[in-house]
Amino acid sequence: MFRAARLLQALVYFATCTTLVIATCYTPDGNAVQEDDVAPCSNDPSDPLSHICCITNRPKASGTSTNASEIRDTCLPNGLCQNESLLEDGSIYLQWGRNWCTNPDWSTGQCLDDVCTRTAGEKAGLVRVIPCSGKNSSLTWCCGDSDSCCTSTDQTDLVSLAPTFTTAAATSTSSASSSTLTIPEFTPDTSIIVTTRTSSSDGASQTGIENPQVTPAETSGLPRGAKAGIAIGAVVGAVVFVMLGVWISKAMAWRRDVYAARAQNDPNHYTGSDMEGLYGQHPQKLPPSLTQ
Repeated sequence: MFRAARLLQALVYFATCTTLVIATCYTPDGNAVQEDDVAPCSNDPSDPLSHICCITNRPKASGTSTNASEIRDTCLPNGLCQNESLLEDGSIYLQWGRNWCTNPDWSTGQCLDDVCTRTAGEKAGLVRVIPCSGKNSSLTWCCGDSDSCCTSTDQTDLVSLAPTFTTAAATSTSSASSSTLTIPEFTPDTSIIVTTRTSSSDGASQTGIENPQVTPAETSGLPRGAKAGIAIGAVVGAVVFVMLGVWISKAMAWRRDVYAARAQNDPNHYTGSDMEGLYGQHPQKLPPSLTQ
């Protein structure tokens, strides 16, 4: 029974350690992100998105709350992070960001090293981005809270993104290069409402898009990391329950052995089979004189 208890304790410890293994994410300038709700977009090392970090460890799914800080991000195929909350009138409010990477050296090609990393401020953390097409599958994006760079002659803050993140997925139009980058013509979508909000505390503004036409590139449901965590938890839980059953079975067997040992050592212990011990001596045959 002692061995079974030790094994059960070891399994519980293993399960706890398994669920606490979280990869470290870094800003473009190489600093670790000290946030519990930040995690890689995938646990599959062969998936390029396993190097991209978004805010995926929040309690509520996309489009279920008016508080964006409670909503977990959706990892987009292009390597950006999307947060979908609700406005008071029930319309959708989308925000996008170039967030973090699991490699502190962003020049390795495993990160979005050319997306909004031009200034020291951009390198220090996440940067809001706005799609020029109004959709999350846009090929061109503006760094910051405005889409003005989409039509401006100053394209310093304009970046181009491939539909699917692989290695060096972005090419900044502001970088020095001998090649010419062709930017698709920007056509405003009249069904998109861009809203800018200013916080009274720090004066910072937030820009979102209400009622956008979300493309199939947007994923839904739990992120891959959450699904993997659920699967691991289910397997470990099943093993723990099996070992608990084995431990209970051994405990019951040990209890039966204890009762059997007591019965052998205690002459007054009633076992249920000795009728003489219960009623006295067995009946004797009557003498012949009493039978006549």
